[in-house]
Order: sequence, then structure tokens, then C-alpha cells
Amino acid sequence: MEEILSTKLKPIAVDDLQVFTIAECAQRIKVAKDTFYRWCRAGRVHTVRMGDRVVVPITELRRIMEHGVS
Repeated sequence: MEEILSTKLKPIAVDDLQVFTIAECAQRIKVAKDTFYRWCRAGRVHTVRMGDRVVVPITELRRIMEHGVS
């Protein structure tokens, strides 16, 4: 899993909070961006709003990668 997280895309670091965009998350777990957005809107993925951006904390991405979307 760490290998997947350490690909070319680097997380944004904000006050020690590492986050990924929706598009980056979708790419990493190999699903369509629209699918990932749908999971976020349904509350199946924890997101954080940073200004006008919606991002996913690295801990949430790890949870999804290990346990899937519930």
C-alpha cells in the first residue's frame, strides 16, 4: 500500500495534515472520478473542505485501500 501512496502524485501538506484531491484518490484506487465523488456525496468517504476545495485526508485514503468503501 505504501508503494501506491508514494507514486508520482504527492499529497498536499497543510499543518501536518496530508490530503489528496478527489481525482488523485480515484486514480490511486482505480475507480472513475465520478464514482469517487458519488461516494463522497453519499458520506461513504470522509472529506475535508479547504477553502473552495474538497480533499481527502491520507488516513481516509489508507482506510479505503485497506478495507474498501463502506
